[in-house]
Amino acid sequence: NSVCMLFVVPPDHIQKRALIISNSNYSLPQNRFADSSDTVGRLAQTLRKIDFNVTVHKDLADEDETMDEVISFAKRVRNGDIVLCYMSGHAVEADGENYFIPAVDTQIHND
Repeated sequence: NSVCMLFVVPPDHIQKRALIISNSNYSLPQNRFADSSDTVGRLAQTLRKIDFNVTVHKDLADEDETMDEVISFAKRVRNGDIVLCYMSGHAVEADGENYFIPAVDTQIHND
């Protein structure tokens, strides 16, 4: 599963920024994605060709690490920037909320 979001903010000093998060090397073999790393690499390369400043993170261990990287990226975004966020990996919906599953998927519990 992949999610792609594009946000456009009114222009000041426009920069193109992309955050790519890819979880593919899940701890459980049956959950791994064979080609996710190649796809993310091609996407990053394509975005760099059109002058995006690209930040890539792969196989983040948990929600805290994922949120830390998203917040760190968001702090660099300025008014007028064009921002693309791409997240690739497993996700679930529960009680109307969507959750991106970290690479350490053995910690998922049914509450």
